[in-house]
Amino acid sequence: MPRDGTSRFKGMNGETLHHFLSVSSFSEYTVVDVVHVVKISSEFPAEKACLLSCGISTGIGAAWKVADIEEGSTVAIFGLGAVGLAVAEGARLRGASKIIGVDLNQEKFEIGKKYGVSDFINPTTCGEKKVSEVIKEITDGGVDYSFECIGLASLMEDAFNSSRVNWGKTVILGVEMHATPLAIDTYFLLREEEEAMENQNRSGTAGKAIRCKAAVCRNPGEPLMIEEIEVEPPKAWEIRIKILCTSLCHTDVTSWKMSTTVISWWVSSVVESVGEHVEEFQEGDMVVPVFRPNCTECTDCKSQKGNGCSIFGGELVPAMPRDKTSRFKGMNGETLYHFLSVSSFSEYTVVDVVNVVKISPEFPVDKACLLSCGISTGIGAAWKVADIEEGSTVAIFGLGTVGLAVAEGARLRGASKIIGVDLNQEKIEIDGGADYSFECIGLASLMEDAFNSSRVNWGKTVILGFEMHRTPLPINTSLLLRGRSVIGCLFGGLKPKADIPFLAQKYLHKELNLDGFITHEVGFRDINKAFDLLLEGKSLRCIIRMD
Repeated sequence: MPRDGTSRFKGMNGETLHHFLSVSSFSEYTVVDVVHVVKISSEFPAEKACLLSCGISTGIGAAWKVADIEEGSTVAIFGLGAVGLAVAEGARLRGASKIIGVDLNQEKFEIGKKYGVSDFINPTTCGEKKVSEVIKEITDGGVDYSFECIGLASLMEDAFNSSRVNWGKTVILGVEMHATPLAIDTYFLLREEEEAMENQNRSGTAGKAIRCKAAVCRNPGEPLMIEEIEVEPPKAWEIRIKILCTSLCHTDVTSWKMSTTVISWWVSSVVESVGEHVEEFQEGDMVVPVFRPNCTECTDCKSQKGNGCSIFGGELVPAMPRDKTSRFKGMNGETLYHFLSVSSFSEYTVVDVVNVVKISPEFPVDKACLLSCGISTGIGAAWKVADIEEGSTVAIFGLGTVGLAVAEGARLRGASKIIGVDLNQEKIEIDGGADYSFECIGLASLMEDAFNSSRVNWGKTVILGFEMHRTPLPINTSLLLRGRSVIGCLFGGLKPKADIPFLAQKYLHKELNLDGFITHEVGFRDINKAFDLLLEGKSLRCIIRMD
């Protein structure tokens, strides 16, 4: 029994018989603690009442309380046993538009139809395709909610891969029968459906170009070269901007591996000229470019579930997003490649209108570039992804710029305790764990520690760091079943067009602290010094002013 640790059962020879999961129902009589029993109406049929003790309630509750399925959602259910069918029933009652059942037993489809299953996939009939690939085909990119109801890590992984990029949620209901951990590639927690960036030979574009200075990555790992380049005029739906200030982060260090590239994307700038069909911007506007596209018109941009873009977020190439060509050329006529749709280590650059946001001309130029990435990522993760409530406890693994921005977001939300974890720190102890745990470095070992530091029953872990070695995150699925959850995000879940101006106003109203993130300042000619400061751990953000 839970209170005194003793049993209420004995065999006829006086030996102790043990309880099971606080109930033990294979007996004409049993003893249970009052915390494990619920009174129901005496009119309820006895043979139906026992169904409420576990599986049926588990499935319906997962659909209603955990996933919180909305009307019109798409759902995939791996395993159409009692729990899976109960998930289907819950999804049906919530008005799901498509409920896909996945099972090896073909007869389960007919049974599933009674509970709202509209489509059925037998993995043995998929040929060489994975179930997740089939699901993505019939749902145009993946389901909103995916449920694993069997208890196999391989199926959990397939369920995860079947969920929609940008907002798909996977709910684990099956206890992994072999105790195999669920290995999640954290890149897929953070990413959109992107192709790998490759240097490709692309033709230049015609038109009058601006000659200006740029810091070009010519040889992997070597100092950037300040040289003269040509920046071509903007095409349709593009603007050319003059860079006022820029900065850098560890992603820029990683990008040294790419040659003939103009890197970085931390920018404050002013519009120099606009291309055809551009109505949102005009010459002289102060703007902040961002790597996260926001067209405001597609299904994903209109949805409040995530911050991806289904039109321009599907492919990441080192060029302009619409025609896949570059606007940069070296003085020998060679193509120089774009980086993350911005490329701010140049006096001028060209960006698509979906990758730029207008802000108030009153905003300080040295602070504006901070909103392009890490600061917005951390604050957004606290506000939009975790949705921290007043009085919550928060643990932050990694107190670099992103981690400190998470702390600032948590402070503004009224968190009661914010614990920072960095090198040589003891393990977190917050009366059972943190309500919200953030990993801001990019190490699977820290992600696992962040997850284990979250509170049982409702703790949420948010992954913000790209795993630098691509090591999978091993998760004991029994901990997921106890109410913990893990989610990843890019750009803190913020929608740039709406949320960056909001953050800018917060700063102008003295509600948001950005000043403390700036620790150094250098001129453009000394850009390599900014890299040295970052690598030596001496700076949070070093502002690079164009000479």
